Amino acid sequence: MRSKRAVAKKGAFSTKKMARLTGVALIPALAIAIGAGTSAYAAQPGEESGWHQQFAGGSAVAHRGMDEARDAQGNIVQVWRGATNNNVYISMNNSTPWAWTTNNGTALAQTYAPPQVVWTDYGFRIYHTGTDGHIYYAGIGQDAYGHITALGNWLQVPNNVVTPNDRPPAVAALPGGESVYLAYRGSNSAQIYGVYFNGQGDNRYPGGWHTPVALGSATSNWAPALDFNGSWNRLVMAWTGEDHHIYASSQIYGSSNWGPPVQIGSLQSNESPTMALTDNGAGQIAIVPYALGYSGGTTELASIYRDSTLPSGIHTQAWTGETSGINWGDITLSADDNDIYMNAAQEFNHLDYWKHTGSY
Repeated sequence: MRSKRAVAKKGAFSTKKMARLTGVALIPALAIAIGAGTSAYAAQPGEESGWHQQFAGGSAVAHRGMDEARDAQGNIVQVWRGATNNNVYISMNNSTPWAWTTNNGTALAQTYAPPQVVWTDYGFRIYHTGTDGHIYYAGIGQDAYGHITALGNWLQVPNNVVTPNDRPPAVAALPGGESVYLAYRGSNSAQIYGVYFNGQGDNRYPGGWHTPVALGSATSNWAPALDFNGSWNRLVMAWTGEDHHIYASSQIYGSSNWGPPVQIGSLQSNESPTMALTDNGAGQIAIVPYALGYSGGTTELASIYRDSTLPSGIHTQAWTGETSGINWGDITLSADDNDIYMNAAQEFNHLDYWKHTGSY
């Protein structure tokens, strides 16, 4: 189990994702030879060769899609879709998970897609796509000791924000209250849309949810990936195009314009990418590759850097295969300070493992 300091964060001035768990009953730990996790320089700067199994509440973590975020005190929240059901689960600091249900077990959140979590100035906010395709969000209560004390009520994102019910939203926390930017694939077309939530309100921009806008030429059959970096002062989005190639674009915070898309190498994918930016702005994008009509093979990683001399504001390096050569299912990247981690689930039992994939 990762310590609080070793696990990734995602917040108003930091980054992205990770982790997973199981349905009603947690799966006992299994002895699987994945590697001891010793550090070694690899294809990405500082990438480990081995993996570490994920635990929460003393039991092995399994899932069908997860995310995580860290607050200013280092508390980490992980949310996931159950490995054996469609419930939303949540854990803080690797404690025994809570199911988002009533006392009699009635589910208050059902999803076919990984839920998302961000840390804002007003606390943790969890987002998920409902089985009706609408996007919902809620907060949690926590005490000074890093324990969850209450699960909030779900609110629907307004203004006809609807996506296919098996596609997650992409959410990035922004400076100012509980402000966020949300990107999602449209429900009736491949167009990707973005919508801003002003969680503070001022004379320039009214508080609350704004009207969704189409994000230029960004089209996809899958959900995008999104992150914000405060030192870079940019939102960065990555997506799998309708041609299966991977693209990225960025927007200076406060601007309404996104830079021209950049195609990342020649590899293709049949799934959403995942992305994380470190505090200094550099980061990684990861994909499950796709070729000859088949998704699978070694997970591929590409470094991404800011570059103010380019119209896109970013440049990327070539794809490199994840060093262990294992074929993974769900993958997510997250960043803690200047380090990036990957979480990956085994396809046959959904058990979760993590490793360090880069230092920048």
